[in-house]
Amino acid sequence: MVVLEAMAHAVPAIVSAEQYCGISAELSHLKNAWILQNPLDTNALKDAIDKSLESKTHEAMSQQAMAWAGTQDWHHLALAQEALYYDVARLKK
Repeated sequence: MVVLEAMAHAVPAIVSAEQYCGISAELSHLKNAWILQNPLDTNALKDAIDKSLESKTHEAMSQQAMAWAGTQDWHHLALAQEALYYDVARLKK
């Protein structure tokens, strides 16, 4: 949800690849988010931060991020998140 919240406020997100961050499957690298293939690669993270702050890149990604966030059903996502928390809690018992 934090990625969606950031994108809804026109903040380009830098996220890990799908195997680490599920929402990445719904995002487009360099269009509405920056997707890192290896979350432990600090050089790639630094490059993503630096490039995402460049005004041309930032403006384009911000607009695309906000547009994508606007297509999401917040109520449905909140219910899915709640269900996930209940599933995890049940596994802990």
